[in-house]
Amino acid sequence: TNSGQDIMLSDNNGELIHGLSYDKSWYHDEERSEGGWSMEMINPYNPCLTNENWFASSHVKGGSPGGKNTVYDEVFPPPNIIKCCVLDSLRINIMFNQSMNIDPESKIFKLDHGLGAMKEVLPDDQYHTSFILFPSSPLLNNIIYTLDCQGELMNCIGNSFYISENISIGLPEMPAYNDIIINEVLFNPFPGGEDYVEIYNRSEKPILASNLILASVRENPPSPPDTSFIQLNSLCNVIMPGEYVLLSKVFNKIDNYYDCSSTEKYIEMGSFPSYSNEKGTVLLLDGAHTVIDEFSYHEDMQHPLLNHIEGVSFCLLYTSPSPRD
Repeated sequence: TNSGQDIMLSDNNGELIHGLSYDKSWYHDEERSEGGWSMEMINPYNPCLTNENWFASSHVKGGSPGGKNTVYDEVFPPPNIIKCCVLDSLRINIMFNQSMNIDPESKIFKLDHGLGAMKEVLPDDQYHTSFILFPSSPLLNNIIYTLDCQGELMNCIGNSFYISENISIGLPEMPAYNDIIINEVLFNPFPGGEDYVEIYNRSEKPILASNLILASVRENPPSPPDTSFIQLNSLCNVIMPGEYVLLSKVFNKIDNYYDCSSTEKYIEMGSFPSYSNEKGTVLLLDGAHTVIDEFSYHEDMQHPLLNHIEGVSFCLLYTSPSPRD
């Protein structure tokens, strides 16, 4: 399908030889992802790598079937942890940028607060890019743990890499009023750009992104069709205390103008609320549609000395004690 699916190559006994689960983001080129161009693997000698090992074909005809890929390069990026979150008190989900071969009794993942090494590490998907870590004791609420990842890891073709990372994790809790706030809004982007909303966790608790809804209100709140609601159905995305998260439909369209290389976390949304260039209201709600934060804007709020207001966001000045002020 155009949006993405699994592709698997198996032997005649049904044993998996190679497989992947692609989506349109693997093009890394929005224009070519709209059709007529193939996705090509960059390095066939590193098939463990997923998204980073694929790119839109640069062939003038849109692909190179039966021949060496036009994007071929013998690069071997090391494994990276791309996501880590607590699913519940007994399970931690950790995801890698490539297929890994991890021993179920591996002791390289350790927790502080006296918990030590994991009891067991098991794959969570058929391609071994996602794993479930089982701590020695249940995790507790109101504690921010540090997951220490130190040691040798092996990818799917047997290449060994040393990993050294410390990740803050915690049991996610439901957001209350002003726990998560709207921290920055771009409603009038540059041509070819995208609207975005940045949110900030000013609380002391981890909050699951999928418990949040981003909405827009135009003329007559709250009656539809003037109000649109988009849930942040994002897999394994926990917003930790003091963390900023960028919400947009196409991250590259933001990064092209603002150089977001230092952004620690962003969530690409399949659809995004429509924000008028003139005026509107940004709403952040919980799963029960209770308002957590809101911001009403008008283009006249921009600084009067600006020669143009395209691509200029509104930013919150103070996050405490009363963000609405």
